Amino acid sequence: MEFIATSCVHSEAMKPRPNKAVMAFLDTNLIVLAFPTVTEIMRGIENIRLAQPEKALALTASLSVTFKTNAYLDRVTPEVAELLALMLACKELKNFWVDNPSGKWPVFREHLTIAALSICSGIPVATMNRTAYSRISAFFPLPGIYYPGDLRWHSPASNRSWLSAAAVGQHTNGMLA
Repeated sequence: MEFIATSCVHSEAMKPRPNKAVMAFLDTNLIVLAFPTVTEIMRGIENIRLAQPEKALALTASLSVTFKTNAYLDRVTPEVAELLALMLACKELKNFWVDNPSGKWPVFREHLTIAALSICSGIPVATMNRTAYSRISAFFPLPGIYYPGDLRWHSPASNRSWLSAAAVGQHTNGMLA
C-alpha cells in the first residue's frame, strides 16, 4: 500500500536500534517522501553536522538511499495550496503554525502541509504522531492515519467525503466547490 510517511517514521529507520514494526512497515509498503518531510530530515541532519560530522555524513548517505528507493511527492498544486491556506486559517489548528519562542530551534511544523498533500493526493499518512494528525483530521478528514509502531490503522482509510457541501461551506466558503 502507498503511504506518505512523516519524518518521525523515516527517522526511526536511522536509529541505531529502530523499532522492528516500523522497519517491517517500511519494507512492505510503497513509501512516498513529501517535500516537507525531506526538509525536516535535512534540517535535523544540519543540526547534527557541527557536533557530529561523521554521523551527519552517515545520515546524509542514508537519506540518499531513501531518495533512490522511494517515490517523491512535490505536487504543490493550487488545490494543495488552497487547502493548506484553509488549514492555516482554522483557529482550532493554530498550534500547528504558532512558533514556540522558548524553543532551542525554530519550529518547522510540516503537519498541515503533509495533511493537505495527503488529502489532495488521496494517500494516507503513516506517522508515529497519531495525536497531531487525528486533530487535523477532525477538521479536515485525512484519507487515513496509519501507526507503523504497532502496524495498525489509527484512523481507517476513507474517501474524500470531507468535500461534502456542508464541509465545503464550513471550511472553504465554497472555494473548492
